Amino acid sequence: MFTRLRFIASLLNLQFQFGGENPLGPAPDAEHWHHEGITRRSAGSWSPEARNAVAFHADYVDSYLYNPLWWGDIVNGGGVNRILLSLSTRKHLKALHFDDLFSNTDIERQWRQYLSGTVSGLIWAKESDLDDRAKVSCAHNLIGASLHAIQDFYSHSNWINKGERRDTTWFEAPEQMRRTGSIYTGYYELTAVQGIYPHGSYEFQCAVLSGMAPVRKVLSIVCHAASPMAESSICKMYRRCDSTIPIEMPIIEGVKLPRGTVYVEPGINLDSRWQAPMGVAVRGSEMKPPLTGDEAFNTAYRLAVRNSCQWLDVLGNCMKQLGYTEFWKQIKNVGVNDADYKKDVAPFEDMSLLPYLFLSAGPTPTATSAEEQWYLRLVIRTSDIPGANTNAAVVPVIDGVTYPALDYSLENADSLVDRLISYDDFASGSLTAYMIGPIPHKPSRVALLNTGPTLLETIWKIANLLWDEIKDIFEGIWEFFADIFGFAADFIAYNRVIFTADRLEIMTVGSKVPFVIDCNGKSEGHYKVHGTLLKTGRAGKTYGNIPTNRFQVDFTRLQCIAESEWDQASNSDEPFIIGLINGHGVNHHESWRSKVYQTVDNGEDRLIRKTFTVDVPEKYGIISLATAIFESDQESEKDRERLEKDFKHEFSGKAQPREQDLVDVLGEAFGQQWHCDSIQSVAFRRGETAEVYGFKEQKVGRWIDGGDEVELTLREQYHRQVEVPDTSHTDCNMLFEVPEGIDWSAESNTDSTPGSTPYHPSLFDTTSRIVSYVKSDAGDPGRRIDALGGVRANGQRWSMGIDQIINAIEIGEKFFVIDKDKSLTPIRVATSGSGSKYLRTKSDKNPGNNLSNLPPFD
Repeated sequence: MFTRLRFIASLLNLQFQFGGENPLGPAPDAEHWHHEGITRRSAGSWSPEARNAVAFHADYVDSYLYNPLWWGDIVNGGGVNRILLSLSTRKHLKALHFDDLFSNTDIERQWRQYLSGTVSGLIWAKESDLDDRAKVSCAHNLIGASLHAIQDFYSHSNWINKGERRDTTWFEAPEQMRRTGSIYTGYYELTAVQGIYPHGSYEFQCAVLSGMAPVRKVLSIVCHAASPMAESSICKMYRRCDSTIPIEMPIIEGVKLPRGTVYVEPGINLDSRWQAPMGVAVRGSEMKPPLTGDEAFNTAYRLAVRNSCQWLDVLGNCMKQLGYTEFWKQIKNVGVNDADYKKDVAPFEDMSLLPYLFLSAGPTPTATSAEEQWYLRLVIRTSDIPGANTNAAVVPVIDGVTYPALDYSLENADSLVDRLISYDDFASGSLTAYMIGPIPHKPSRVALLNTGPTLLETIWKIANLLWDEIKDIFEGIWEFFADIFGFAADFIAYNRVIFTADRLEIMTVGSKVPFVIDCNGKSEGHYKVHGTLLKTGRAGKTYGNIPTNRFQVDFTRLQCIAESEWDQASNSDEPFIIGLINGHGVNHHESWRSKVYQTVDNGEDRLIRKTFTVDVPEKYGIISLATAIFESDQESEKDRERLEKDFKHEFSGKAQPREQDLVDVLGEAFGQQWHCDSIQSVAFRRGETAEVYGFKEQKVGRWIDGGDEVELTLREQYHRQVEVPDTSHTDCNMLFEVPEGIDWSAESNTDSTPGSTPYHPSLFDTTSRIVSYVKSDAGDPGRRIDALGGVRANGQRWSMGIDQIINAIEIGEKFFVIDKDKSLTPIRVATSGSGSKYLRTKSDKNPGNNLSNLPPFD
């Protein structure tokens, strides 16, 4: 993947980068970070701003996938949200690296998936209701991500192992070359495959982590044992460093690694010059004729540049055929300036966009031809009203066939930690894009099924559990009364009456139900408390959409069935009542106490006249009424007050924790409800013809309970299709245009110096550099020069050391000197008698274009 992982010390805005040529070099920098460099070189006719944008999207696929310090780069918008989104979209980003493909058929299908997926995505972007700037941003993401993937092919596969393929891109290769001989990539995310080599992996030097506390805090979450990143190279190094195990800088395959990197497993990748010698060593005798590391890297790089250029040419032609010429012009000219290079993050971080899903959707490798596979992109808006979110799984059903749940949770997410660091699907107010497929035909109907339990089932289950809990609590209350010996008043008896949820449910407003609480203490006395329960109407809301009903409780009279035997020696008892009114489901507990009734005899009644109001939830709320009868015996009013408080405390202390547990479960059950606002949908297939159907946005605007579904007929809004060839013979070795900042206004002399190239407007882009200055050898001015400099196509001045320029020329970059007649003389690499390389211009009679005669650096 020309892989690099960059560590960003966000507080200092410094970057520590890995996998490039200089792990501590700045970014952006096309000379160090190869996806950026290849993309800039291939997009030579684009504006500097557009090149910035597409290079960022090509390069930062790796940062979103592997780099926790980019996730935490607060200066450039990082933080918790980026961490969640990066981890939750990981399986999609992994599919953009041309890895884990082990047959020619797999390789061919992957090329088709990336190419037609990009075109399908560009059609979607153009036809979407996004504003023009967002459309272009999404297009840059699609193009950048696709370039990242195809560039990886040349450094991750065995394509260049055979000499006959080393000067041929995939787009240039005839069918016979593509299908004969074994073509494969290294394994990376998958386990070892017999006969196939690993991609190669590396970790980080502990010294880089040691002074970066914010990063270590992020890694402590990312590398939790439950995280899918736990066994990644990042987390292995974190655990080693966290355990203070020293790691020596190794030498692998005779190559000493750049400072800040620890190589774990050599592989076939040619992602950088320092990795390439190891890649060549692992490939071994399969590389015929053999290449050095530098030669292999240069070959892969050159092919990646050329194929990237051809890729853009094919995309441009498809846009022209579709009538999208103006859109393509915007893509090539609109972008970001250098200062905002890292700001165009919405396509990676806005979950309603994620354009690269057009490339990554579906299994890799795919089991069937792309012609047989359709995909459906749904953008689902959850309403922003209270309680609209759902915790339930939402499952799509396409034309009667059920597909996996719509879910961005971490792979194999089973633990609480996994769920905490995952994206929250279907949160209130969320707008999220999902891909469904492959589907064997163009979809026509889609249903979204809420797989949570039905609300009614859950409510009655809760009601039954609550009933069992209440009965258990009341049984335990007897222990309370058994322990109050020594109290001045004598306990006679206690009992309760319970109105269950189903009994309350059948009551109509205005209906009144009598009740009797029979308190039979046998020899202690026998009393009955009479009353009524009246349903007065609705009161309010509790969870979700469940209303609360209001009831009036009237305690009317106390009936003496039998006096206590003890007091029958006298003519009467002197009882009093302590009572509780409980609204279960809302944790309503209220106590009351009657006066002491004087001289109560068998068969007599006394008026109570106590009225209370209690609210309980419909369908699962329960009302319980409890009374305890006491015989007054020299206790004070304060004694009776304390007894009432103790009774209430004893009951509520037992009831409230159990009720709260059940209410919490009920809250979870109501969390299964989902209020879907609207659905946008696009269907596409990625065959030799890219075909896209856009459907009209559909308003839903209703609750979808557990077990319920919403079903929609897809209504066509647009249909676009275009043939997408996977061949190109465009000459991408000389796609140049005039660099800005060079004054071409003077008259040109058409009689050019021999050996020079006449100026033509099609000759320059950022892959070429005009050399205007020289830095002579400080120790020996007559010998090898140290550096050259000049002006780039965007008008910026540049300078490079002599060895960097030699490497650049060898991988296809062009350097020129401008003669007085405005003609261009190419700079070439030459070899001295001692074997050392140096730079020179072609021998001619014009000393003005000799490098040693250029003006010195300022």
